[in-house]
Amino acid sequence: MRVVTPKIYWHGLKPIFTLDFQKGSPRLATSGEECDIKIWFISKNSLSAVDLEFRASLARHSKTVNVVRFSPNSELLASAADDGCINVWKFDSFVDPSKKDQTLDDDETKEVWTIVHAFGHVTAEYYDLSWAPDSQHFATGSTDNTIRIWTLNRASPVQDFRDHTHYVQGIAWDPKGEYLASQSADRSVRIYSLVTETKNQPLKFRFSHLIRHGALSQDSNQPQDLESPQKSEDPAKQFLFLDENATVYIRRLKWSPDGAYLVTPTAGTSEGNSTFVFQRHNFQRPMMKLSIPSASICVSFCPRAYNSLDGTKESEEKRLVYAIMSYRDVILYDTKYLHPLCLLSGMHSDILTDMSWSHEEDILAVSSIDGFITFLCLDQEDLGEGQQVAQADIGVNKRYIAAGGHKNKLNPKVSQHTSPFSSSSSSSIQEHQPFSPTILSPQTLAQTYVPSILKAQTPPKDPQLLVSPTSSSGAKRRITPVLVSEGRFEKMKKTSD
Repeated sequence: MRVVTPKIYWHGLKPIFTLDFQKGSPRLATSGEECDIKIWFISKNSLSAVDLEFRASLARHSKTVNVVRFSPNSELLASAADDGCINVWKFDSFVDPSKKDQTLDDDETKEVWTIVHAFGHVTAEYYDLSWAPDSQHFATGSTDNTIRIWTLNRASPVQDFRDHTHYVQGIAWDPKGEYLASQSADRSVRIYSLVTETKNQPLKFRFSHLIRHGALSQDSNQPQDLESPQKSEDPAKQFLFLDENATVYIRRLKWSPDGAYLVTPTAGTSEGNSTFVFQRHNFQRPMMKLSIPSASICVSFCPRAYNSLDGTKESEEKRLVYAIMSYRDVILYDTKYLHPLCLLSGMHSDILTDMSWSHEEDILAVSSIDGFITFLCLDQEDLGEGQQVAQADIGVNKRYIAAGGHKNKLNPKVSQHTSPFSSSSSSSIQEHQPFSPTILSPQTLAQTYVPSILKAQTPPKDPQLLVSPTSSSGAKRRITPVLVSEGRFEKMKKTSD
């Protein structure tokens, strides 16, 4: 396991708001406040780092680009921005160095991309975009509280929904094509069901489920048994998600690659911040509540499925790995164990904005407003042997679902899971990195779920708060991770809240 933050300015000094890996290739698309979309080649090497190569710069948007997403068939790249425009790009050709002409932006361009579809201006700003499995439709969420469904052969939306009463900050198309899920600052998640699927005709949806209120267990430090008697005086009026006053500008929910689970960020009640896991076809209540240190803003599933690593008789059962991101942390989970695999913190000097998994290698890319990108590079000994997830080839993990219910309530404090992210298996942080992230072991997370171990170092017997000297110069600030005792962290957390 390696954490690498290349010391380059990906978009000059501008913030990066979005990034996405292309399926079937090492391409990574990035964009943000600079407005241009840049294409890169990313791959792991044997020197505990990543190789990267600039390929192209795509310029057409006039304002900040909030989301870029490759289509499931890898042929198209959609971008949506604050200028109210959506552009769909397609790779045209490689550049022959001996035949470059003056129409190219610079001598470093190695690929030509062209716009094959452009969708008209609206007064709203687009926050999120999600492709349909057929790569012919996509959905968007925007600041005019509207969900729009588009098809490539029509300039205007084929359908729109204005059910939300606040910004639509997340949109997720079911990989099986049956559902469309949206999340808004109005403290709700809405599920839409497919009603028509006729050849050569646009897809049509209807509203089917509203997820907004509910009753949860009072124990916020464990995945919840939501079937137990409730202690809330009026559980029906308890909001499940944070309101517009939460310091989040995206709420990017996500389906698992096989469609078995829907994970929704930015959940929170009087019990604290959390993220919900819903089972497919069961949106009445979450099957699991994952408590986290701060409000989550984004969820991303690895597109690969992995064998178990614990050597049990269930080792042949596939498991999925997913990441939950808050403004400062990234937490890895899988669909077999209830406690996190690891937590990464202190990677950047400013808030995190987006993340994406590589389809070809076990790489998770994380972007930030500070203009840098961090790569979490995982090996086979970290996650096990993996393979691409095809639709419906994983299915719902019944033991995982039961763990969130009353029939088999597992306690992460006593889990015997031996994780690949143990102290002995991780590599040291590279000296050339501009940041030194804190990586917490799963044993610590399972016991207390508070940052208490600096994985890259041996913790002292009586850990104290370590403060690095600050510089008075005007240079870009860098954050050095701090090591905090368990009791002191709780005090700091309550103060910040």
